[in-house]
Amino acid sequence: MRLRAIHSVWAVVLVLVGVTAPVGAAGYALEFDGVNDYVDVPTRDYTFEDGAIFTIELWSRWYDNVRSLCAYRYQLERSRFRTRGSPEMIVRLDISNQEWHHIAVTYDGSAATRYMTGYVDGVQTATTNATGSPLSGYTGNTLRFGMTRHSSGQYSHCTMDEVRIWNVVRSLDDIKANMKRGLTGNEAGLIGYWTFDEGDGTTLYDHSPRGNHGTLSGGPTWTTDIPPVAAGPAPASAQSPSPANNAVDVLRDVILSWIPGGYADTHDVYLGTVLDDVTAATRTDPKGVLVSRAQDASSYDPPGLLEFGRTYYWRIDEVNAPPSTTIVPGNVWSFTAETFTNRVTAITATASSFDPGFGPQNTVNNSGLSNNLHSTADTAMWVSDKAGPQPTWIQYAFDQVYKLHEMQVWNYNVIFEAVLGFGCKDVTIETSTDGATWTVLKETQFARAPGQDNYAANTTVDFGGAAVKFVRLTAKSNWGGVAPKFGLSEVRFYYIPAHPRQPVPASGATGVNENTVLSWRAGRGAASHKVYLGTDQQAVANGTAPVQTVNVSSFDPSPLAFGTTYYWKVAEVNEAAVPPVWEGPVWSFTTREAVVVDDFETYTDDEGSRIYQTWVDGWTNGTGSTVGYVQAPFAERAIIHGGKQSMPLDYNNTKSPFYSEAERTWDKAQDWTVNSADTLLVYFRGNPVGFAETASGSFTLSGGGTDIWNTVDQFRFAFKTLTGNGAIVAKVESLVNTDPWAKAGVMIREALDPGARFAAVYATPGNGVRYQARLLSASAATSDTAIATPEQMAMQIPVWIKIEKTGNNISGFYSTDGTKWTSMSWNPQTIAMGGPIYIGLCATSHNANAPTTGRFSNVSTTGSVTGSWQAQAIGVAQPANTAAPLYVAVQDSGGKVKAIAHPDPAATTLTTWQAWRIPLSEFSAGGVKMTAVKKMMIGVGDRSSPKVDGAGLVYIDDIGVGHPAAVNP
Repeated sequence: MRLRAIHSVWAVVLVLVGVTAPVGAAGYALEFDGVNDYVDVPTRDYTFEDGAIFTIELWSRWYDNVRSLCAYRYQLERSRFRTRGSPEMIVRLDISNQEWHHIAVTYDGSAATRYMTGYVDGVQTATTNATGSPLSGYTGNTLRFGMTRHSSGQYSHCTMDEVRIWNVVRSLDDIKANMKRGLTGNEAGLIGYWTFDEGDGTTLYDHSPRGNHGTLSGGPTWTTDIPPVAAGPAPASAQSPSPANNAVDVLRDVILSWIPGGYADTHDVYLGTVLDDVTAATRTDPKGVLVSRAQDASSYDPPGLLEFGRTYYWRIDEVNAPPSTTIVPGNVWSFTAETFTNRVTAITATASSFDPGFGPQNTVNNSGLSNNLHSTADTAMWVSDKAGPQPTWIQYAFDQVYKLHEMQVWNYNVIFEAVLGFGCKDVTIETSTDGATWTVLKETQFARAPGQDNYAANTTVDFGGAAVKFVRLTAKSNWGGVAPKFGLSEVRFYYIPAHPRQPVPASGATGVNENTVLSWRAGRGAASHKVYLGTDQQAVANGTAPVQTVNVSSFDPSPLAFGTTYYWKVAEVNEAAVPPVWEGPVWSFTTREAVVVDDFETYTDDEGSRIYQTWVDGWTNGTGSTVGYVQAPFAERAIIHGGKQSMPLDYNNTKSPFYSEAERTWDKAQDWTVNSADTLLVYFRGNPVGFAETASGSFTLSGGGTDIWNTVDQFRFAFKTLTGNGAIVAKVESLVNTDPWAKAGVMIREALDPGARFAAVYATPGNGVRYQARLLSASAATSDTAIATPEQMAMQIPVWIKIEKTGNNISGFYSTDGTKWTSMSWNPQTIAMGGPIYIGLCATSHNANAPTTGRFSNVSTTGSVTGSWQAQAIGVAQPANTAAPLYVAVQDSGGKVKAIAHPDPAATTLTTWQAWRIPLSEFSAGGVKMTAVKKMMIGVGDRSSPKVDGAGLVYIDDIGVGHPAAVNP
C-alpha cells in the first residue's frame, strides 16, 4: 500500500480528535534574490545617537550570510548582528539557513556599561559589552532591507517579514509575548513596523505612528511563505498616512488618505499649520482645525491649494460604530508642501580668468557658507586675475534647461572689501539654452558685501521663468573702481519645476508587471502631457517614437510584452505659456520575463490540495514517476528556486514503460501567447552522478555533507581493499566549488563507519592541498594547518595528489606534473589500522545544502589492492542520479502533443538550478495550438523510443510563459 494514500484518513482522524494546524499570519512576506533586490526606508527615526536605546526584531529565513537589514552603522546578518563604532561589536547569532527564525537585538547605550543582547526564537544567545557609541547620525545614513548601503551592493538572498524597531530596550518576556503575534502599530516605543502584507506594488508600508514607508527596488518577490505569526488585534486608530509622516515636497493639491482603525464607523479630520492646535483640538474645542467631522470616507481633499513650503499637521480620530461611539484619538502626522521653487544644484562654473586657488567653482560649491551666511574666507570665493582678458566674466552651465525663477548673490566679501572693492558692481546678465546664442536678460547692479562674517545674500535677480541652461555675468565695473579685479562669494539659482519627474516605475526598474500603469510627477503649469513610448531608445529621445496625449499624469500602455526593455519620456505642454513645452529625460523599465504557469506555492499537505493530486504521476498514468514525497510534507521545501516549495519528481526507468512522466491538465484551455509570450520557462535541477568510471583511470565522484572532520564524517567514498602497504595516486581535474573547504582527494581508511580512523590528502577550491587524519576512532580529526607551507596552501586544481602507507606510517604528497612529488610537511602520521583496510577516492561538499562533484584522472594504486571499485555514502545520505534526458510535452485541446527534450542528454545530473527556455514555436511546429494548451507533461527518459535506463530525483520549480528578458522583440 502506498504510504501517502492513507494521509486523507489521518486528516479526518485529526479533525475528529480536535487537533488543529498551526495558525499563521494572513498575508505575505518578501523574498530578496541576492542579486539586486532591496527596500529603501527613510532613516530619520533610526539614526541612533550616543546614549540611545533600541530594539530591532524581525522574522527571516536566510539562504546566504549577506546582510539582510542594514543601516549605515548597524547590520543584521544570518550569523550576527554588528555595529560599527569604537570598538566594533559582534553578537553571534549562529542561525540555521532556510528556516524561519525570529531575531531580536537590543542595545542600551544609556547604561553605565553599554551592552547589546541577541535573541533567537525567544532564547538569549549572547551579550556584548562595549565602550563608546556604536551608532551615528551620519548624513549618508540609509536603512535598507535586503542589502548594504554601499555602492558595490552586497545583496542578501533571504525572505523577511514582521520587521519592528523600538526606541526602548525590550526584555526577553516582552519579546516572547508577541513575537508570534501581530501588533496594532500603537504599542509604546514602537517607531517602525513593517508587516510585509501588501502582496503587490512597490511600497512597503510602515504601520507605526512614524509612517516611514519603504520603496521596493530590483523587484523582490511577494511570497505567501510566512512565519508562524498569528494576526494581531486590529489597530483601533488610523494607520498608514498618505502622504507619509514627515513627507516633504508634497503636491499642493494632495488628497490625504489613511487606513481606518479596525472598529471605525466615521472619521474626524483635523488639519492645520500649528502643531499644538492639531494635537489638542477636540470636538468640543476644535481650535479651528477640525476640518471634517464624522465623515465616511478614509480620505480628505483639502479645499483649494496648500501654501507653498508650508508644514501641515493632521490627525484622524476614529469614531467607533454604535453602540460604543468611542472616539479613538489618532497620532499627529506632518508633511511639508512643495516649495514655489527648487534650487539648481548641478552647475559647472567657468570664468575668463581667476587667481590660482580662487576659481569660479567656489561660487557654487557652498564653500564659506553656514546657514546661508557667508564667511570672509577668501579661499571660499572667486576672484579674477587682474592681468586676465577684459571684460571679466563668469559663466554657469546647468545640467539641463530650467524654467529659471531667480538668482541670489553673495558678493565678494573679504575683510578688506571696503578698501579693495573687488566685488562686482555693474553687471550684464545674459542667458542661453545652447551656449551659443545669447540673450541679454538685464543690466543690473550687485549690492556691495560688508566684509564681515555671517553675510546674507543681498542681491536677488528675477529671471521671470525664462528657459535657461547657461547664465553669463559680465562685470562692467567693481566697487573699488581702481584695479581690474572682480570677485563673487556665492550665487544660487532657483527654478520653477516645469519638467516631468519622479517616474513610476522608477527609471531602470526590472521585473515590472506587464500590465503596469505609468505615472510621474507633472511639471507645474502643464495643461496636457505627451507620452512617448517604445523599445527604441533613440526614437524616444528624438521624439519619433509613438506618442499619446493625456490630460492626467498617468498613462496605461498595456498590453506590454514580457521580458522587454521599454523607453519613455513625457513632454509637459501648455500652449498658453512660453515656452509651450517642457520635455523630460528618457526613462526606462524592463518587464518581467514570464507570468506563472505553476510555481508550486499553492499546494498543501491537506487532502484535495496536495501536489500529486494536480500533477498526476505513475500511480495513475502507469509510468515510472512519483510526484512528491510519500509522507508529508509532500512538496520539497529546502531545495527551491523561488518561494517556499518545488516539485520533487522521482524517476525510475528500469522497468516498462521505461520512461517517467508527471502531467497537469487544466479545466479550461490556456492561452500561452498573451502579451507577446513566445517562450516556456522551466526551472529544474537534479542530483549528481554518485560514482562512475568514465575512462580507464578516470572517475567522477560526487559528495555532500558538512565535512570530513570532527568526530563524524559526511562524504562519499569510492574504494578497494588494501592489505599491507600501498599507495594511491590521482590527478584532481576539477571540483565544484560549494565551499572553500570542499574536498576531493585520496584516502586510506580503517573502516566504513563515520568515526573510523583515516588519513587523506585533498585538493580544495580555496585552501590548497591539505593533509588531514583521524588518529583514533571516534576522536576529532586533525590536520596540517599549523605547519602547512605557503606553496602547499596556494596549490590550485588541477593538481596531482598521493597518499602512501608504510607500516603504520602514512604520508601525503602533491605534484604539478605527476612526476616530481613534494612531501607534505606533516609527514608521516602514525595511525594503527587493523586489516583489511580501504583505499580510494573521497569527496565532500562542506555544504549540507549542495553536493559537489570531483573529476579524477590518472588514478592508480600500488601494493596489494584487490576487488572492484565500490562506492558508499558515509555519515549521511548521498543522493545520486543516473544520467538521463529530461523532456517537456504540451498537448492542446484538440489532442495534439509535442515533446521537446533538453539539449543536455544528462540533464538529470545538473546540480544547480537551470533556466530552460523553450520557444513556443517548437511546440507549434508539431501542430500544437499554443492558444489552447490543455495539458503539460514533464518527464525523464525517451518518450518516443523508451529504453531501459536508471533512476533518480529531479526538482521542478517556477514554470512560466513569457519572453526572455535578454532578447528584445
